[in-house]
Amino acid sequence: MDDYDKVLIHLRESFVFVAAVWYDKVKPNMNTLLRPFSDRMIQLDVQEVRWSHPQSGQDQTSFVKVPLIIADAPARAKGQNLLQFNGEYGCNTCEIKTVKTAAVPGLRRIRVYPYVQNPVLRTKAAMHNQATEAQRLGTIVKDVKGPSVLSLIPSVDISVCFIPEYMHGVLLGVEKHLLTIWSEVDEV
Repeated sequence: MDDYDKVLIHLRESFVFVAAVWYDKVKPNMNTLLRPFSDRMIQLDVQEVRWSHPQSGQDQTSFVKVPLIIADAPARAKGQNLLQFNGEYGCNTCEIKTVKTAAVPGLRRIRVYPYVQNPVLRTKAAMHNQATEAQRLGTIVKDVKGPSVLSLIPSVDISVCFIPEYMHGVLLGVEKHLLTIWSEVDEV
C-alpha cells in the first residue's frame, strides 16, 4: 500500500455519515425513510463531483460510493427488506434454511441454523430476482419481502454491503451465550 492509498483510506474515514435516525414507538417503513438518501446517492454514484484540493489547489474529480452500511440487526433486515434473523431463511448473507428445534414441554420452539459445508450465499442478482418475485406474487421469497430502495443505488450490492454489527452480532450473541454457559450452576 503506497502513501496515496493511505491518504485515501484516511479520507474515507473522514466522510462517514449518518443517513437516517428514527425514534418513535413504531418502526418506520424503511423504503420511505431511506428514499431521499437513495435518490441522492443514485445521482452522486454516476455524476462526478468536482472540487479543489485544499492544499495543492488542483482541480479534482470524484464519485461518491456507498461501500458498506452499518445498522443494528433489526434495521439491517429492514434495510435489505428481509425478514429478521428468526425467519425461515433469516440469515442476511446466505440462504441456509433454518430448522425448528424439537418440542420440549414448557419451552417454545426456536429456529436454528444447521451446519452447511458450502452454503449458498445471497447475491445481488438472486436478491433482485427474489424481490421481483415477492412483489409480483405478493408473498415472501426466501425471506425477501420485496425490493429495497437501497438496491437502486448502482454501486450498492444489497447482499454484501450490510455488515454485522458488534452489539447484536457479538455481545448479544456469542458473549451472552458464553456468559450463560460459564455462570450456570449445576444443582445437586
